[in-house]
Amino acid sequence: MMRKTEVELKERVFPSCTVRSVQGIIFVAAFFLIFNRTLNYDEFFSVNWTALPWGEMWKQIIGDVHPPLYYIGLKLFQGLLGTGIWQGRLFSLIAFAGILEISHFVQKEFGTKSAVWYLLFVCGNPFMFQKAAEIRMYMWTSLWVEVNAVFFYRLIKNEKKADWIFFCITGLAAAYTHYFGLLMMVCTYMGVGIYFVIKKKKENVLAWSAMCLLTAVFYLPWLFVALKQVSQVNRNYWIEWPKSRLGVMRELFYSIVPYSEKIYMLLLVLLLICSLICFMKMKDKTAAWWCLVMEGTVWALWLFGILYMTFMGRPILVSRYLIPGILLSILGSCLMVKKFRIWLVVLIESFLVLIGGITFGDCLNSQMKHTTEHVVEFASQNIRSGAQIYYLDDQFGYLDSCVRYYIPWAEPVILYGDDTIDEKGKEVWFLYEDRMAEDGRNEKIIDDMTFYGEYAFGGEKFKIYGRKQE
Repeated sequence: MMRKTEVELKERVFPSCTVRSVQGIIFVAAFFLIFNRTLNYDEFFSVNWTALPWGEMWKQIIGDVHPPLYYIGLKLFQGLLGTGIWQGRLFSLIAFAGILEISHFVQKEFGTKSAVWYLLFVCGNPFMFQKAAEIRMYMWTSLWVEVNAVFFYRLIKNEKKADWIFFCITGLAAAYTHYFGLLMMVCTYMGVGIYFVIKKKKENVLAWSAMCLLTAVFYLPWLFVALKQVSQVNRNYWIEWPKSRLGVMRELFYSIVPYSEKIYMLLLVLLLICSLICFMKMKDKTAAWWCLVMEGTVWALWLFGILYMTFMGRPILVSRYLIPGILLSILGSCLMVKKFRIWLVVLIESFLVLIGGITFGDCLNSQMKHTTEHVVEFASQNIRSGAQIYYLDDQFGYLDSCVRYYIPWAEPVILYGDDTIDEKGKEVWFLYEDRMAEDGRNEKIIDDMTFYGEYAFGGEKFKIYGRKQE
């Protein structure tokens, strides 16, 4: 039995009110990020597609490589609050708040210490604050996957009818939000099925089989579209080959803190090993099995991506696709944390707070520079309606997307190859990018133009040259 002094120490370090306090601080910090007006490359897809009529949006979704649920939800949400950038970020922040709210499930099942660990680990990493208000589907995928994991735990523990229903619904929601959400749903479904087979509960095995069949029926309407989309991932697709086998996962944990990516990877490996030990030694095999599945899911996804790339010759795994799986690993670790020594928990959490604080500071600092606002302000004061804005072609067209979105009254023109500006007597503008200047094309174009200053869309820096109408 735990000594009284140790129990008292735990209560002093982790009082029950700590969970709400930490949760509130994290949410308030993340809330400030919705006012970031700079869209990244991927966010333009979300913003532009949901601005289209429903029919046109469906055509774009079907031609892409993602399921439709996120776009449907975002479009409906924007129909209520408007189509601005902050509304799109708020939609993602709602999912982020749901992820934080899962800490109360953790507190109820595993204690306050585990709930604080969950909150600090979820946000104490280099990626979470970057994605919390991003106008993409990763927060919603993560929420559906985590809620699915919660009902996985309740289902194998309580075997109630409501848990079967919500487990199925949240699994389908994850599958309709992202294809790696679908793969994680497969992992949790297999976890439930294997558990009931091992326990030799025939009625539950039959119920699980019926649930799998029902899930397949509800996913069938999208299955043929999904197969078509998956076939588009070929050698010429945008996903690059990883630098190493673990590079895809390690990318998520890079920060200005030396060796942070190695520390996080070591922590994930140790948690997986600890989950195996728990499963072998714990008397409560139900909770231990759940923990093992949670810890193993992200590694199963990583292995699937590596095997697919190796045998099919097509990389399909991007680091951000693993975020929901890593959150599952964090959730599963909460079972084990309640057994850890307090000094060890506090030591790890101090590191997590450091990384989370640095990441949030970087996000907020970048936002407070107001680089995009400065471009829009300059354009509104100097660039007339119908004026042409020229810039060189790049690989992904980020600058083109920015000009079309933030300066819609102007006429964007991309220069390809040896194209030049030949518009004498007209108002023209040229965005000079230093990174595109190796071939000397920029210098030739700006010979007779006036320099108006250095600007940027987020981290995309350029100089503005112009020739106003004579």
